[in-house]
Amino acid sequence: AINTIRITLAALLLVAGNLLIEGRLLPASCTHHQLLILAISGVIGLTIGDGCYFKSLVILGPRLSSLLTASSPIFAVIIAWVFVGQELGVLDLLGIAVTLAGISWVILERNRNSFGAQAGPKALGYLLGICGSLAQAVALTMAKVGMGDNIPPLNASFVRMVSATVAIWVIVIATGRLSRTREALKDGRAMTAMSAATIVGPFLGIWLSLLSVQYTKIGIASTLMATTPLFIIPLVMVIHKERPSVRAIFGTAAAIGGVAIIFLF
Repeated sequence: AINTIRITLAALLLVAGNLLIEGRLLPASCTHHQLLILAISGVIGLTIGDGCYFKSLVILGPRLSSLLTASSPIFAVIIAWVFVGQELGVLDLLGIAVTLAGISWVILERNRNSFGAQAGPKALGYLLGICGSLAQAVALTMAKVGMGDNIPPLNASFVRMVSATVAIWVIVIATGRLSRTREALKDGRAMTAMSAATIVGPFLGIWLSLLSVQYTKIGIASTLMATTPLFIIPLVMVIHKERPSVRAIFGTAAAIGGVAIIFLF
């Protein structure tokens, strides 16, 4: 229910953002073929991919599910190479490997506690996590192809989010979960928090991700997006007054070093 409302709010924000910034929802030069690719990309990434991730999160907890999400750049590199012809140099691949190793080192620090995990078949959790990562990689590659050289990332984000919104509402209605969505709308405190999170995540996050894909290779962009868990560390320090462990510091340093290899060499 929360994800349904979140995506719907993001679609509305993208409508407003496109009209204010781009002055239109779509450029006149876009083709039906491009719009179809972007729409399918939105359904695969934002509906199917996010749905798999959230279910994996419930079963496995945040650490293992985040680790599986961090595998998305591996899929992205392979898919972009096979279908788009984007090849990466040895140093690029080394930088990606070092970055992902650092992220994994941080995420797995307290995996034995399985914090946040709930009852459920662990094999299903792993499968959903991998499917979510694969879906994100496929969606990102399709978005790159769909944008071409004539559709701005903000316009493309609008198409992807609207298609995802339509798809998720069809699923909600078809599975009889409409009442749960209505109940979620009545929770004022949750709605306030989610509105703020929607601006940062589905609105700015999706837009900036497509900007990244426009200006760099898909594998590199996907790797940078996978560094999200590292930003949790300073937030925990500020909000919860917790000191990061030595492992977290070294893992973060390794990930930053990997990013440096990608951009400096």
